This record gives sequence, C-alpha cells and structure tokens, in this order.
Amino acid sequence: MLYFSNFSDNIRYILHQRSNGHGIIVDNVPNDCDLLVVVDSSTNSTDECRELSIRCDVIVVDHHHKYQENPYCTLVNPTIHGYENPSMCGAQTIWKVCLAYDMKYGHNLAYNYIDLVMVGTIGDMMNLAVLENRYMVSCGLYLLESGNGNIGLKTLYDRLQKNSKPTAESIAYYVAPCINSIIRMDDIYITMELFTCTDQVECDRIVDKIIDINEKRKELTDSIFEYIKANDMVNDDKVIIIDMTGSSYSRNIYGLVANKISQDYNRPCLFGEIGDDGNFYGSMRCPNGVDFLSDGMNSGLFLWIRGHS
Repeated sequence: MLYFSNFSDNIRYILHQRSNGHGIIVDNVPNDCDLLVVVDSSTNSTDECRELSIRCDVIVVDHHHKYQENPYCTLVNPTIHGYENPSMCGAQTIWKVCLAYDMKYGHNLAYNYIDLVMVGTIGDMMNLAVLENRYMVSCGLYLLESGNGNIGLKTLYDRLQKNSKPTAESIAYYVAPCINSIIRMDDIYITMELFTCTDQVECDRIVDKIIDINEKRKELTDSIFEYIKANDMVNDDKVIIIDMTGSSYSRNIYGLVANKISQDYNRPCLFGEIGDDGNFYGSMRCPNGVDFLSDGMNSGLFLWIRGHS
C-alpha cells in the first residue's frame, strides 16, 4: 500500500482480524473496487475469486502451496512458477511485484520498504540459508539501522532494543513476536497504523499501546502454559496433542502456545479442540527440521492441512 500510494491516492486496504481466519471475505470487498490485490493468502480461494472476478480484477500475491486450480485471478506465487527461490514469505513476494513495477516503469522506490520485507522474512521463519533471503534481510537491517526506513518500525525497534544495532536475532526474538502478538490479539489495525504513520509523536503513542497489548499476550500465553503443566496434559508420545475442548481461552493464540510447548519439549505439538463434527481442529508447531506439512498430508490421518513446512 505504501509503495503504490506513490502513484495514486485512490487506495484502500482491508485487513481481517485473526479470528476471521485466512483468505478472502467477499462481503468485505467494496462494490466500487476496480482492482483487488490479495496479499499472503488465497492461492486456493477459487470460489471467492470467481465471484469477485465478475466485478473487478483480482491479483493474488501469495506464497502458500497450491492445492487446486484458480483461473479467476492473476496469481503470483514463487512456489508454483518454477522460481529459483520458492522459500519466500508474503512480504517478499509482494515486494518483488513492486520491484518489477520499478523496473518496468523506471522507478527506484521498492528498496525504500525493504526493512518491512526483512521483518516479514524473519517473522515468518523463511530459510535464511537461501542467498536471496539473506540479501533481503541484510538490506532491510541496513535500512532500519540507518533510520531512513519505516519510522514506525524504527520506533518499535528502538523501544524494544534500546537503540542497539539491529540483527536478525533481535528481530526474531523481540520485534516479530511483538507484532505477531498484536495480530493474534485481534488488534491488527494498530500494526497497520504504526507502519503507515509518519509522525514521531503518534508513532510513540502507538508503540506504547502495542507494548501494553504484547505484555497482556505474554501473561495469557504463560497462564495457558501453566494450566497445561498443572493438569499433566503433556505425555511421552512422539507428538504432543493438547485438547482444549471446553476451555474459555482464545483460539487466536493456540499457535503461540503450541510453539512454546514444541520448543520446550522439542517435539511436534498439535494444539486445539474437538469441533461439533467430532474432528480435532487446531494449530501445529514443530521443532526445526521436522516437515509436518508433507508428513501430515502423507499420513492419511488429516482431513485438511495448510501452512508452512
């Protein structure tokens, strides 16, 4: 949005709270929309794209695996077109679209936003052994340190890390979890306000709010983790399955708790609850080196799996 705002002021954004799930919600797209650009989802949203294509052009810029045909949009996805680096996150993929626009029309603007790409790459745990990913992260860290990048991101980083030199580790352990917390606490619009803010005083106010929400998220995550330990819900099985059916905890942070359990016990963790149809729904997290996406699909035990390996 920041990039294309250089060329038009007729741009609006639609964000879905975590509780609304992933993908396109057709009713949320304005009737007067001429072009819909969907970022980081909807490669497989064939029905939604079919419905929307009647009234507007649809471009899907995504990095998730393709499971079905979707001829009703222009699809940009590094995992399906034979691109040499399929290990890109949504932020990287949309940035490549901006870079292509630069190259076609003689602009030089895309690199002004590569600090946001860097955060997305690290936060979505993309493979940093891939040279292109390392290059984007390196450029992003340099832009963040220089103070010439996104003022909101710089304000958040300095508050969390006391003006220290940005590193991939500090982004991974402080900045990315903080942003992730806001999204999972259904306050995603606050993050967008921060990244589009150009006033330092306003950025400081937004960061205060973000840090307060993040502290509440930590308390909630810790309370669920302590509840699980107190009730001896972790056994010795190779895969830890935590059934939270009937609890009052928010589903939005199931992935965060699953990740904490997986890292603490060094085993895959499936964290969720039983639905009305008797099936178990939840979030899966694994230690490094475990590719549960393909293993799970090949096991025959799952009705539906989406996400990253």
